[in-house]
Amino acid sequence: ENAIEHNVGYLEDRILKIDITAYQKRGDLFIEITDNGQGLEHEKINKLQNSINSFDMSNHLGLANINERIKLNCGNEYGVTLDKNNGDGLKVELRLPVVVNKEEQQDV
Repeated sequence: ENAIEHNVGYLEDRILKIDITAYQKRGDLFIEITDNGQGLEHEKINKLQNSINSFDMSNHLGLANINERIKLNCGNEYGVTLDKNNGDGLKVELRLPVVVNKEEQQDV
């Protein structure tokens, strides 16, 4: 939603591309959402990340809410991270724990 909302009108002669990738690493699940939009400078990304981490309700409510819910349910090492995408655009990464059903785990 954010990728579309914040890039309307920016990509006049290009198509907005949004990629969603999921992978498992060291027992955690990572979900990356990247776009080829206008992106943000590192300074703005850092301000936005700080706003999200401090659960600033005045701005970026959706991302702050998602981040806070993940941290409350999974622990402080999990949540939402923002970064520049390789090339143009922005990368949003969700880090979640991999939860294995105990019944399935015993069968292995």
